[in-house]
Amino acid sequence: MAKPQEFVGVQALIICTVFVTGTGCTVIPCHNATGLYSGLTITQKNQQLTLLPSPGSSYARFGRGTGNVSANGQDVSVEFEVSPNLTWSGQFVGGCAALFISGGRHGPSMQLLRDDSGPQNWTGPATPPPDWVKDLAIYEIAPRGFTSPNGVGPDGMGTGTFASLQAQVPYLRQLGVTAVWLAGYCNANAHFFSIWSVYATERPDSIDPALGEENDLKQLVSALHAAGIKVFLDVVTHGVTFLAGEQENRSILTSNPFLASHPDYFFHETYNPVGKASGKWLMADYNYASSTFQRWWQTTWLTYISDFDVDGFRLDGPNGISFPSEVMAAWDNITRMAARAGKQIAVFGEMERYHFSEHDIAPTTTDLAANFRQPSDNCFQSVMLSCHDGGFDQPPGNYYGVKGSRARLGYSAIFSWHIPVLFSGDEADLTPEYLPALKQGCYSGGAPGGWLYGSQINWTQFSEPRQAAMHRDTTRMLAIRKSESDVIHANACIAHVARVPAQLANASSSSALWIPYARYLPGKKAIVVAANPSNSSAVQLTMNISVTDMGFDKTAQFDVVDLFNTSAPATRVFAAELSTFSVLVPRDGIELGGLKVLKVTPASTGTP
Repeated sequence: MAKPQEFVGVQALIICTVFVTGTGCTVIPCHNATGLYSGLTITQKNQQLTLLPSPGSSYARFGRGTGNVSANGQDVSVEFEVSPNLTWSGQFVGGCAALFISGGRHGPSMQLLRDDSGPQNWTGPATPPPDWVKDLAIYEIAPRGFTSPNGVGPDGMGTGTFASLQAQVPYLRQLGVTAVWLAGYCNANAHFFSIWSVYATERPDSIDPALGEENDLKQLVSALHAAGIKVFLDVVTHGVTFLAGEQENRSILTSNPFLASHPDYFFHETYNPVGKASGKWLMADYNYASSTFQRWWQTTWLTYISDFDVDGFRLDGPNGISFPSEVMAAWDNITRMAARAGKQIAVFGEMERYHFSEHDIAPTTTDLAANFRQPSDNCFQSVMLSCHDGGFDQPPGNYYGVKGSRARLGYSAIFSWHIPVLFSGDEADLTPEYLPALKQGCYSGGAPGGWLYGSQINWTQFSEPRQAAMHRDTTRMLAIRKSESDVIHANACIAHVARVPAQLANASSSSALWIPYARYLPGKKAIVVAANPSNSSAVQLTMNISVTDMGFDKTAQFDVVDLFNTSAPATRVFAAELSTFSVLVPRDGIELGGLKVLKVTPASTGTP
């Protein structure tokens, strides 16, 4: 089914739910927190929807709107005008389908077109990304399962804490990551898949006692900074759970005291008088048009910056009632005020860009440099190989994206001109082990689940041969990225990238050929990355490394050093020899396999 068109404008004035049940006449009033809006109904009769404000109501300015329902197989589209400048439109599946008339995006939804200006016309961040973004290698951690000081715990949700995570900071420093994405820190519960997660936030401005106290988080951030590692907190941008402290009982209206004490922060239409959650993700959605909400929202994240010294935020979604642009615009004051206080922060979204986004690049291309163009802005993009939503609604299984592939990890991420984002366990090809409480149903429990976020790190696996070998290779790759950071970085605006034509010398088909690429500093050095995704056999590649296109003297000699397999001998060649340079790339899935990373520099005096 086609997605509805998304419109931009100011905050929606109406939120209600329409259930289309076929022909006949159905009148559905719009709900608020305490009852019904008497001033507005939507009427369906046969194939027509009508917006009907009551005489004298505050909604009379909309006038009477009428629109046709047109069916095409199972797809039904609706469009009707309610005033000269306001139009609603959307698409939904026929039958009993819910449409949310709001300022947000809910998959099949109705959305309000508004042509006046406002924060929804946001077009980009208010502050530039910090310089250190170019050297990011981000490592996501779900803290309850990352360490298990007391096993899985009596609730089966993991016993990791800030303190036990801090004990692993030396491991993270040795691994070579430069940032941690902390996917858990604030009060939350088991709303999703029957396990605790930050995505079931109860209130973001208080620390979850299961993880520790405020001072424990401060000490963790300090330890990570001492190891040269930045800290990003995961922010749920759309709302909070209805109930606090346990899995929801949806026959009861909210008992989350945060909702009761701050009603003006939320769209009350996201829950109705009998407590049936109807907001996105069965949570209460924030009202970004509320000035009191905006003040609290800014204070919350500025406090994490000033008091906890965090370096940035990952924004979950935006996937609630408010427009994505409204959500992103809310970060402008936060980044500006942080900069005025002397702290430059970085912000990245799950589905929307701020300084960059989580899913900028799909790591599937086999000719990475083919479409490289040096941009003048939007310099940073990320590439994620393993998404924590792998295994969503699925039984237990291996939902990692790397799965021991050095070719995939190195070629697509670590040596590319993108920010690599790893999920804990990627680095060692761990076999997922899931928390016992994890269930397959998003809300309803059921059979054991495979949501990757709910996996736990079994640290004994690191001593097993396959996992230990992958861990060593990941560490090697990240060390190369760090030592060659003048060339291998994520700022595409200053990157130099060249496609390196190649042929397979030992195969009749080029279907498995991943075209090599070079990162280079003109006339100074080049780093050539070649990959072999085959788990069954090595490949012999003949590459045309055109040094003249990279600003080198075509009459010079060059030293070629293998940075990945440092035991391989260095060679000295003339430029002409580089045009038919042959390398054997070992099969993937083994230590030092799947990759060749060659550093090419003008020859120095003496032997290479």
